[in-house]
Amino acid sequence: MRSSAEPRDLWGGTNHFGAIYRDDVLAPATMVSTRVTAQDNTGPWAQAGLIARTDLGTASGAGYVNIALTPGQGCVFSWDNDNNGSFDRYTALSAIKAPAFVRLARTGDTVTGSCSSDGKTWTEAGSAPAPANVALDAGLFMTATNGGSQARGIAEFDGFQVGVVEGPQTPAPGEHYLSDLPWVSSTGGVGPWERDMNNGESAAGDGGTISLGGVAYAKGLGSNADARLELHLGGACTRFVSVVGIDDSMNKPGAEGDVVVRVEGDGKPLLTSDVLKGGGRPLAVDLDVTGVRRLVLVVSKYDVNNWWDRTSWGGARVVCG
Repeated sequence: MRSSAEPRDLWGGTNHFGAIYRDDVLAPATMVSTRVTAQDNTGPWAQAGLIARTDLGTASGAGYVNIALTPGQGCVFSWDNDNNGSFDRYTALSAIKAPAFVRLARTGDTVTGSCSSDGKTWTEAGSAPAPANVALDAGLFMTATNGGSQARGIAEFDGFQVGVVEGPQTPAPGEHYLSDLPWVSSTGGVGPWERDMNNGESAAGDGGTISLGGVAYAKGLGSNADARLELHLGGACTRFVSVVGIDDSMNKPGAEGDVVVRVEGDGKPLLTSDVLKGGGRPLAVDLDVTGVRRLVLVVSKYDVNNWWDRTSWGGARVVCG
C-alpha cells in the first residue's frame, strides 16, 4: 500500500496529513499495527505510521494520538495533551527507522504507542489518555512535514492489522524491580520514563546513572514532571520500596528543580510528598500495597514550569507473594 501527500506539518496549530482509516476500530482491549516499509525523506520530521482520534473525518476530536517513523527523529509518539485538537507533546525512540513496525494499543482509557524492528519485540514509546468508553477511528497516515517547500512524499505500508490486547500479567512471588516489570501506561513531561537510568531529554534511552543524595543506583526509574506511570500488581504484592528525589545530575548553579510525588493504589492515595527540591535530601518510601491491583506513580511540577525537575526513583521495587 502506498500513500502520497504534501502536507506541511502535523504539530501545534497545523493539522496537515493524509490518512486511510477505519471508523471506531480502536476500542478498549484492541490494538492496531502496520509495517512502514519505505518513507521519502521530505524533512527530518516527515511522519508515516498510525493515527487515531474520536473522529478522523472532521477537523477536531478527542483522544488524538499518533505513532510514526521519521527520517530524522526515529519512532515518535505524539499526543494532544490539552485536548484542543492539536498535537503538543511527543516522545521519541531515536534508534528505530523505516522499515519497521508501529502499533497503537488501547488498554482501558489509555492508548500506548510502540515500535518494533521485527514485529516481535516491541518498545513502548509513550502513552496518552483516551475518552472513556469511546472507540476511536484509527488508520494509516503520513505527512511530508516539508517546511513549506511544497515537496510531496510517498510512504509505503504493509498491511493494517487489528488485534486483541492481552491482559496484564500478575507478578510472581518474590522481589521485582519496577524497571523489570511491564507497564500498563506511562506519560512523561520531558521524554519517556526510563528503565535503570535517569531521564535525559526527549529521546528514549538518553539518560545517565541514577544518583540521589550522592548514592548511585543501578536499578530504578527516571522521570521528569509532569509524569505518570501505571503498573499492574493484581493484588499479589505487599510492599513498595524506593528512594525518590530530584536526580543529582540537576545539582547545577541556578537550577531550581522542585516537584511533588504521589503514589496511588487503585485510585486511592498512599503517599503525597512534601516538595522535593534539587540538592535536597531524597525521600525514602516504604509502603504497604497489600491487595493493590493498580499501582500509580505521579510526579508533578511544584512551580509554573518543569525545568530541572528530573526525578529519579532509586531501587524502585515491589515485594510480592
